[in-house]
Parts: sequence; structure tokens; C-alpha cells
Amino acid sequence: MNTQTVPAATKDVIESSRKTLINVIAAGRTSTRGALNAYDQVWKSGAAALARVPDVVATTLRDDLVSLEGQLTLIANVLAQGVADSVEETANRAANVATGAVDSFERVFDMRVMDALDRNGVPSAEPIRELADRIATLARDIARLTDLVRPVVAAPSQKPRAKSRKGRPSVKRGARAVA
Repeated sequence: MNTQTVPAATKDVIESSRKTLINVIAAGRTSTRGALNAYDQVWKSGAAALARVPDVVATTLRDDLVSLEGQLTLIANVLAQGVADSVEETANRAANVATGAVDSFERVFDMRVMDALDRNGVPSAEPIRELADRIATLARDIARLTDLVRPVVAAPSQKPRAKSRKGRPSVKRGARAVA
């Protein structure tokens, strides 16, 4: 199993959970607004019913109730928004802490693996990379030197003359008889 997939998958789960919680908070905000709007409509209906009563006390009561209702709705909106923002911030902090823990765990795991490999005589990637680079450099140098030292192919030559015994030029037998 690739060691990079575990931390990446864990981080994906953390991010997915954070987004899910943010979406739940957004749904809560929408629901809260809907509930407060429904509450507002009920309150206004009650105030409208009081307005139909011609009494001065009813009119004053209605105005006070409408004012109070507006203030209560505003307070409820501010509280709901504050709670949603606080929970969202907490979710983001928790996701950041969890992601940091995964990163920290990954570094600790890597260090332990490297220590275990070192104890068993397995070199780390850096010396192997350096050795591979050195081998590649040597191979290029050898190829270059081989090209320089490669013997020049001589053109085919004529047969060399045969030397006589004792270093004298060879004379044909027929020529001796004449002399």
C-alpha cells in the first residue's frame, strides 16, 4: 500500500466531515430564518386582529407588540447567527487540528520507518540518488573516453615483401644461373 494514500485519505475524510458540518450549519441557519419568519407572520396576524378592535388601548397594545416582536426577531437572528458562526469556527479549528495531527503522525511514522531501515543497513533515498547520479556521470565519462581511445581502423594494405634469409634481398633462381 502506498504510504501517501493513508494521510491523503485521512485528510479527505477530515475535509469531507468539515464540509458536511458546514452544510448542516447552513441548513440550520436557513431553518432558523424560516422559523423566525413564520413566527413573525403569526405575530403580525395577532397584531392585525388587535387592530380591528377600535379601542385606544388595543391600538397602543398592538403597536407595542409589533415593536417587541421586531426586537425579539432581531435578537433571535443575532443569537442564531452567532451560534452558527461559533459552531462553524469550531468545526474549522477541529478540522485544522485533525489535519495537523495527521501531518504530525505522518512525519513521526516516516522517521520511525527511516530509523528502522537505517538500523537494518538499508540506505535512505538520498545516498542512493547520489550514487545513481555518480554512476550516470561515470558512464558518460567512460563513453566519452572510449570514443577518444577507440582505434582508428586502418585501410587494408598490400602484402609486405618477403625478406630473404639473412636479410638479403631474395633473388630468383633463374637469375643466379645467368650471373
